[in-house]
Amino acid sequence: MSFNAFINIAQPAGSNSCGAFALAALLQNFGLQQQNQQAYLLNTENMASGYTQPGPEVSYNNDPLAFAQSIYQVTGILNTDATNAVYQYLNPVSDMNPPSALVYIATLFGYPPDRITVQYNNAGMNMFSSLHVTNAGAGGTLLNTEITLLAGINDAGNMIIAGPVNYSNRPNNTQLQMILVDNGTHWIALNSTQLYDPGTGEVGSYTDPVDNGGVWSCTCPGTNRTYDFSGIWIQLRIN
Repeated sequence: MSFNAFINIAQPAGSNSCGAFALAALLQNFGLQQQNQQAYLLNTENMASGYTQPGPEVSYNNDPLAFAQSIYQVTGILNTDATNAVYQYLNPVSDMNPPSALVYIATLFGYPPDRITVQYNNAGMNMFSSLHVTNAGAGGTLLNTEITLLAGINDAGNMIIAGPVNYSNRPNNTQLQMILVDNGTHWIALNSTQLYDPGTGEVGSYTDPVDNGGVWSCTCPGTNRTYDFSGIWIQLRIN
């Protein structure tokens, strides 16, 4: 598996679309990007309905940049401040990518829920629990709302949604990970040997993640950049 197709594929400057770009790289790794898919949008006026509103087509068309940007039209919906969070579709879409929206797109492109793991540690739990979601039908805190939305996507009940747990290992050659970093503001993608940073379009090797007093981090030797994990990650596995 390789992220080479996303070398120099970077999100627009100042954009919050990193999660969509990271997910696009994961789907391309698994060869799931070839079929265009009709997406549904989150019902932000009645969150209990989940992703049920007619939405745009998410398409690849042999263009990784356009693929990531089309994903972002569905996933770029989370706006936060110091105490509150709101799910919304602005025109143009410009907000952050919550885990539930990213997982929804993965399943839309045929990834089985029973091969998806969404986990968080104490830091991630505290970060998402500190925010109150203001949408009607939401689950109170951002953490509870995301867990509820993920459960709605997980029809068969086989997706792993767990926390607080400790981050364990970098992905092996049958796994891919999306890691929330930079105090919850940025997503990166990992395979067993490469890290893809949507902020720069850089793809390179990375060091084994290490625990620095409860904060996991890894470094890309090529850029000498260290990424501090924020405590929420998504893993897709082949089997």
